[in-house]
Amino acid sequence: MLNFRNYTSNYGEIHSYFIHKQTAFIAPEYDEKMYAKTIDEVLSNPGLADEVGMNAKQLCQKEFDYLLYGERIKKFIQSLRDKR
Repeated sequence: MLNFRNYTSNYGEIHSYFIHKQTAFIAPEYDEKMYAKTIDEVLSNPGLADEVGMNAKQLCQKEFDYLLYGERIKKFIQSLRDKR
C-alpha cells in the first residue's frame, strides 16, 4: 500500500480544504525550518502519519479527482445560465 503524505504550508487556499493533523501536515509559515519541523513531527509519530495520510487521500479523491470536474463544470455553467 502506498503511504499518502500531504505536507504543505498555510499559504493560499490550503485552509479551505485541509486541517492540520487531520487531513494534512501544515507548516504554519512558508519557510524551510517550519517545513522541516512539520516533517520531523510526522517522522516521530507514524501512527498519526498513517491516519492523516488516509484522511488526506479520501479528501483528495473527493475534492480534486479530475473525473468529478465534468459534472461540476456543467452545474456551474448551468447556474450562470439560470442567473440570466
